[in-house]
Amino acid sequence: CTPQGALSIAHGGFAVDHPSKAGKRFGSGGYFAEDPCLADKYAGAGEGIYSDCFAMLLCRVVLGRQYHVREYKAEDTTDRAKDSHDSTLAEPKGSFTREFIAFGSDQIYPEYALVYERRAADEVEHDEVHRNLGPAGCEDTEDEDEHSGRPPYWFNSGTQGFFHDLCPAITFEPVIQALMEDTWAKAFTLNRKGSRSGLALEADDPLGDLPEGLHVLKVLRIEDSQLWSEFSAGRGQIRDAHEEHDEDIAIHPSVKSVSKLPAFAQERLDSGINEVYLWHGSSPAKVKEVAYSGFTQFLFVEDRGDFGPGAYFIEEAAHADEFSEDDKDGYYKGYYAMMLCRVVLGKPQYVDAPDFQAHKCVGQCREFDSTVGKVSASSGYHFRQFMVATRAQVYPEYAIIYERLHRDHRER
Repeated sequence: CTPQGALSIAHGGFAVDHPSKAGKRFGSGGYFAEDPCLADKYAGAGEGIYSDCFAMLLCRVVLGRQYHVREYKAEDTTDRAKDSHDSTLAEPKGSFTREFIAFGSDQIYPEYALVYERRAADEVEHDEVHRNLGPAGCEDTEDEDEHSGRPPYWFNSGTQGFFHDLCPAITFEPVIQALMEDTWAKAFTLNRKGSRSGLALEADDPLGDLPEGLHVLKVLRIEDSQLWSEFSAGRGQIRDAHEEHDEDIAIHPSVKSVSKLPAFAQERLDSGINEVYLWHGSSPAKVKEVAYSGFTQFLFVEDRGDFGPGAYFIEEAAHADEFSEDDKDGYYKGYYAMMLCRVVLGKPQYVDAPDFQAHKCVGQCREFDSTVGKVSASSGYHFRQFMVATRAQVYPEYAIIYERLHRDHRER
């Protein structure tokens, strides 16, 4: 809305019960968005002292029972839904954004009014894709702020003391989407379960349960001072342990979830100790837990994979997705999640087949810092899994909410 419109709503509340449907694709009601980029499309410039300023409202909204619509436009939705539902959730197929339509004014409380200016991409300092571009258009290769030791593209890079934030990584979303596509393989292991049967896929996948790809819906960057300090210390210990030894510990072949990244993202990592970005399959609910607490030591003890207890990470999104789960209820019902983590592999041991005793050679005061193991997949393909023994080797930097894409366009 405009700044003047926001003030009017603040004084008189929303009036969404009138029958007018002008400009409302899904019928009458109060329209809301979870993405500020979408909300900004409906904002208008103000007048007078608010000239060149825009406004939006951050509201409390009671959605109640939701009517789900996937069409691009359906102006009779409210009329169809209002007798048995309280709101509409509009998710047009192929769209990156969702809209929420509340049917009654008494479902809405306009709690915050925000007046703001729009800024060009080259003016936004926290743009992690472009913020370090120098005069020649070259990315600054310094990967950490010299004072705080934190990545310079973080909102909180210069913040003093404790902080924990989940920051929308809007400019990094296309990078994540491209990385998912570039690390997708039409192969699967016994961990891939059919979405209908819940059983392992048959060799020829007759029901088409193997997704054709993944569609990113939201990317959040986890900025946590305590988790970063722990990770930075663990990274330093591995660096100190290997700097006196003149040996080649590089991963061969290179890690796909690093080599497929653009150069500016690769340069964030300390390749000398095999710091890499790797996927970790999860669920929206579990991602929230990791975002606040990191990978708990309980996970390292209980996650007994093909190479013994430890925390497991994967270079190919196709394989990581096999370990992802959708939430069965709540806000992210039907959506999946994975994390893109910084992982320090140090000196790896290579294992060509599952070995449940491999972990005995990995960890502090042992020969290796990690395990790189092969697992067999369909059509003679092999995936690699990466296992580490301590949580200080991991920083869960990005949380990704996504949906699976199937050729039959099945509903969530």
